[in-house]
Amino acid sequence: MAASAKMRDVFDTFPSTAEGSAPEDRGTIPMRLLREALLDVARNHALPSLHRNGVSVADLDDEDGRISVERYAAIWLAVAEATGDEFFCMNPRPLRTGSFAFLTRATLHCGTLREAVHLALGFLSVMLDGMNGRLVEEDGVAYLTLTDAGVVQRCFTYFTYWLIVHGLMCFLVKQRIQIRAIEVVTPPPDDPAAYRVLFSDEIRFSQAENRLIVASDVLDRPVRATPADRDGFLRRAPANILVKYRNDAGTVARIKHLLRSRNPEAWPDFAQVAASFDVSTSTLRRRIENEGQSFQDIKDSVRKEIAVHLLRTTRLSLSVISGAVGFSEASSFVRAFRKWTGVNPGVYRTRRP
Repeated sequence: MAASAKMRDVFDTFPSTAEGSAPEDRGTIPMRLLREALLDVARNHALPSLHRNGVSVADLDDEDGRISVERYAAIWLAVAEATGDEFFCMNPRPLRTGSFAFLTRATLHCGTLREAVHLALGFLSVMLDGMNGRLVEEDGVAYLTLTDAGVVQRCFTYFTYWLIVHGLMCFLVKQRIQIRAIEVVTPPPDDPAAYRVLFSDEIRFSQAENRLIVASDVLDRPVRATPADRDGFLRRAPANILVKYRNDAGTVARIKHLLRSRNPEAWPDFAQVAASFDVSTSTLRRRIENEGQSFQDIKDSVRKEIAVHLLRTTRLSLSVISGAVGFSEASSFVRAFRKWTGVNPGVYRTRRP
């Protein structure tokens, strides 16, 4: 379907808003999230020395301050050693030191990621009081849900839980697992952008449930990590799960940049993309598979970005938006959008703050 002149004008605003966070933010964590991490620790324990990790009291109070992933990870390890709790003392029952290593070793014996997710959620449900995770799959969408026994936790608590689970998932299949969305029951914090930089661009606050949403078919992937991989992974943890699984200088990012620069009706096919990068199709396919995606995944990701941009910034009908992202029928677009985000586009438009 050809986009109308109005549609073209609206689409022209998309590429400039779609490139994500500033590069200098991607290897750092907002200082306010370190304060969130230490909040419950400070109530019940003496804080480990922050000076040893290059953080002063003045740094901790800096509203615009940032800390490197490596320093944040070192403080996380220091807190776990001092308190015997790998979950920042945010639960009545501590997540005993060594729990994440044990879980990593246990899930290596699973055949598929689906089996490993069931095991991981079950293990954490036993270890943490009142935080019960389960996996629900519906219409090609997998919902990792977290119930909290009626006691609403802090935003940071839910996101730390999902950070641990998602980091483990990516390690087990040795590929990036794309998060479709994260939903939490809590209202937006003062700086929701801080969470989006660290966790996922698609975060929804004030929702009915706590859920991490991925495509169901990723759970079919086999567990590929080996004991040798495990040892290296655990030596680098938790720094390696604090960094979002994306490579902003990689091949997938370059293809996304190319697609964002054009209206979907003029997108090149796979062979044309390979030619524009001056590589063979087999080389291009291998490179994007090494980053855990396919050409179809990349196109769907950019289609989703365009659709979300139009739903947030315009009142265009779903029929017009579906045509703008390359669907001939609105019903096909609705099904695809639900798979991308876990909700229908009409619901998304009304829920988005």
